[in-house]
Amino acid sequence: MAGMTELTISLATCAALLAAAVFRLGPGWLHGLARTALAAALLLAIAAAYLHVYADGRWRSDFAATLWLIVAACLLVAMPVFSLRKSSQGLIVLLGPLLALLALLGTVWASQPRSSSFDAWGAWLTVHVAVSLATFALVTLAAVAGVATMLQSRTLKAKTRGPLSRTLPSVAEAEALEINLMVAAEGFLAIGIATGFAEAIIARGSLLPLDHKTVLAIAGFVVIGGLLGVHHVAGIRGRFVARLGLAAYLLLLLAYPGVKFVTSFLLAP
Repeated sequence: MAGMTELTISLATCAALLAAAVFRLGPGWLHGLARTALAAALLLAIAAAYLHVYADGRWRSDFAATLWLIVAACLLVAMPVFSLRKSSQGLIVLLGPLLALLALLGTVWASQPRSSSFDAWGAWLTVHVAVSLATFALVTLAAVAGVATMLQSRTLKAKTRGPLSRTLPSVAEAEALEINLMVAAEGFLAIGIATGFAEAIIARGSLLPLDHKTVLAIAGFVVIGGLLGVHHVAGIRGRFVARLGLAAYLLLLLAYPGVKFVTSFLLAP
């Protein structure tokens, strides 16, 4: 019964995310339904994340649990961003399918044998995980804004406008949003690296090991910092900013769910 509930809520989350994207892409009278579907997706994603992460009295940290935590975190960050910046709401047409894909992958991999579970979270580990998820969510939204920048730039060059270009924010709005999100992500990433070191010192009595996850996270911090520095000094704009943002997202994608996938499946006994 628990497995069926988990599967039902997981699939409902995927459906709500896709519905939000489709409704937002449609005429204006459907946009209210898009916001309702997005709110429903948020609640469903939180419930699904809880079911995938916590079961049988133990906390899971496997690949499926990681994906569901990412989906829930992205929605938790996206909702206030969409509320504060109305022009950003059109990004749901790109964010919805992306998160639906991650949710579907998490649902599929949840059928695999569970691994990497533990009884309780330490205080520093809790802070580190929360900050890491917030960082990944911010960079995800920044990467989506970067994709919107590139799509809108191509539309301007082609001098054609379709439903997608009318829904997405303008080049200037998408670029400004990406930079703001990157600034926030850089701050959270710095805190995440620092709390990772603190957790390692407390738990193991040594500094954080320079494993793949740590190296990629630090590389992401350097890339984002370099992007922001060059943007501030030279005023670079457009697709170059978007591409650097996507590069940072790729590094964090490899650092968090990527490393978890390798350790949970490719290197699992």
